Amino acid sequence: MKKVIAIVIILALFVIIRNIIVSITSLSRSNRDLVELKNNLITSKRENQLLKERLKYVQTDAFVEEEARNKLNLARENEYIVVVPAQKAEKETKQTAINYDPNWKKWWDLFK
Repeated sequence: MKKVIAIVIILALFVIIRNIIVSITSLSRSNRDLVELKNNLITSKRENQLLKERLKYVQTDAFVEEEARNKLNLARENEYIVVVPAQKAEKETKQTAINYDPNWKKWWDLFK
């Protein structure tokens, strides 16, 4: 009879210990999830603040004028739009100086 009671007590203790371990691991997971969600909340608040600032800027007259000038090629009265061809600008910037020194002088300058 004593053996049966001891076995029942031991089994009850194992069940209790198992439940405690499961609770601790669940609590640990929940804590990690909570920290991750707090970080996500902070990131979202920052992004929200940046978007609010962008919205304020987009609603200003300066933004509207900038977009009209850059994307729609509009100008105010008595203003002229000057468009520089892209090909000429590229050709002018790609010019390099040609060195007309003889090869022996270039090698001499290299090893000086």
